[in-house]
Amino acid sequence: MIALQHQRQRARALLGALLLFSAPVFAADVSQKEAARIFSQKCSGCHGHDGARVHRPGVKLPDLRTQEWKQEHSDEKVRQTIADGVPGKYMPSFKNRLKPDEIAAVAALVRSLGK
Repeated sequence: MIALQHQRQRARALLGALLLFSAPVFAADVSQKEAARIFSQKCSGCHGHDGARVHRPGVKLPDLRTQEWKQEHSDEKVRQTIADGVPGKYMPSFKNRLKPDEIAAVAALVRSLGK
């Protein structure tokens, strides 16, 4: 009986840790609401309000909500892409338009889309 209680406690602790570390982490100085405002103003014109992308003839944009896209793009890769853009593509650089904590917050928002 004691062993079963111990296993349940360990399972609850593990589940709590998984939930804590799987939640998007927003930069301390930038709220999720502010990140959503920035995404709406700077990103939704191409990526859509929900990350599903805006369809434009001749332009292939990723659907930021899919698990496949998320697996191919780490947190750092998303931050780097927002900061540096994608040369030769339609993704502009935002490192001179957004502060580092704003970039981190928008990246966390992007990673949370479609969940």
